[in-house]
Amino acid sequence: MKTYTLIIALTGLVALGGCKDDGNDPQTIRETGYLSCAPDEDACPGALRCEDDRGRSECVGPEDADNDCMELSCACLGDFICGDRGCYHAEGFVYCGQEEWDGCRGLECGSSCNVCDPDDDGCNQPGTPTSCDADGECVTGSVVCEGDYDACADSECGEACAPCDPADPECAVPDQETRCNADGACVEGDIACAPAWEPCADKVCGDVCSPCDPEDPECPMADVETLCTDRGECVEGDVLCSEMVCEGDGDEPLTCVEGELCCVDRCCGGSEQCCAGIPIPPGEGLCMPAESACPISRRDAKTDIRYLSATDTERLAHQIRDIRLATYFYKGEPQDNPRRLGFIIDDEPGPHTVAADGSHVDLYGYTSLTVATLQVQARKIEILEAELEALRNEVKAIKRVQHVE
Repeated sequence: MKTYTLIIALTGLVALGGCKDDGNDPQTIRETGYLSCAPDEDACPGALRCEDDRGRSECVGPEDADNDCMELSCACLGDFICGDRGCYHAEGFVYCGQEEWDGCRGLECGSSCNVCDPDDDGCNQPGTPTSCDADGECVTGSVVCEGDYDACADSECGEACAPCDPADPECAVPDQETRCNADGACVEGDIACAPAWEPCADKVCGDVCSPCDPEDPECPMADVETLCTDRGECVEGDVLCSEMVCEGDGDEPLTCVEGELCCVDRCCGGSEQCCAGIPIPPGEGLCMPAESACPISRRDAKTDIRYLSATDTERLAHQIRDIRLATYFYKGEPQDNPRRLGFIIDDEPGPHTVAADGSHVDLYGYTSLTVATLQVQARKIEILEAELEALRNEVKAIKRVQHVE
């Protein structure tokens, strides 16, 4: 890294003619001292454009140095430009001052290097070998250069590795077993690896887990709840456990078999999800198709709410009146079980009765249909009761008239 500030833009500079100075005494800039110089064929043909710490520029060429050297280099112009401050080249520029030590200057990636300037007695060279990395920095540990063989690529710390490139027949294979260390180097002997984070350690399938190691502040936390699988993995969303003991109904716990999901007091199938909590009664679960949403009745969970009119509820009541009910067994179910009651989806029971997958009942919609039917019936009963009361009053009035006569 260079600590010098380069001002190379021509904007704001005082216009110069050829290699003349900025109009001041020609010695002003030179006596103040240049900071840097750079080739600029537009402003200074055949010369260097040099600037000082105040942004003033001057063209400096070999003829100014009053010597026989005609190169635009420190060797020819260094003393004239920089005096006794020292001169060095870097990335096309000529700098005045002491050059910072760069242990990898002129070296290729993988070459051995020195972190410390040999002339700097106060610098402490690291006790481990140092080499140039792909960015040209002198670093400790192993480095990977473009196109180099990396014995621990895609390997975790502690895994066995082959230190020799298969394409290098002259590489000597170590006598001892080699493994990848924490720095990604393939080394001999014992190595120490940080213990891997196991989010589902001491947990069972279905338990809440954290995929991020608490000691790793850079690990991105998941936006949704994560649960342990039966394989000990911490994943997002619902999980299917090969065997889970539920609360059950009564004193006997309920055990779900492989492919089922424990849902409070029942087991859901592999294509279903478990819904529990409001509006489902406490201690109960509801199995819903995985593609459907669990029933949530709060307003803040819904959008585009449209209340039904009397005509709408009449139509729904008419729909549920036409649904054909049947009793049945599921295939493979013991015939000594109680017969089940419901409708058959193939009979086309109408809207709001079938889930999005086309194979399951939309229990929430189906139940709401019955509510609509009850509301229609209640209104009709109210009307009939009012008519009956009116007839009673008429009969009483007739009887009073007859009694008077």
